[in-house]
Amino acid sequence: MSAANIALLEGDGEYVDLSKYDEKVILPAVQSFCAKNPGRKPISLIDDILDKADKIKGKWTKGTVKWAAD
Repeated sequence: MSAANIALLEGDGEYVDLSKYDEKVILPAVQSFCAKNPGRKPISLIDDILDKADKIKGKWTKGTVKWAAD
């Protein structure tokens, strides 16, 4: 999730407060997702969580992370 958050910052200068998504939230969500969707990868759940999460405007110099800018 941290790498996805960096990509968000690089893309539009926003990020998600990850303190709301500790192991007590993420691990049961991933376990439930995998049980219901055995043919899908849980990264799609993480993407969905980040897409729906409230975003915070951050200070970020665009181009700081080369892989995120590609």
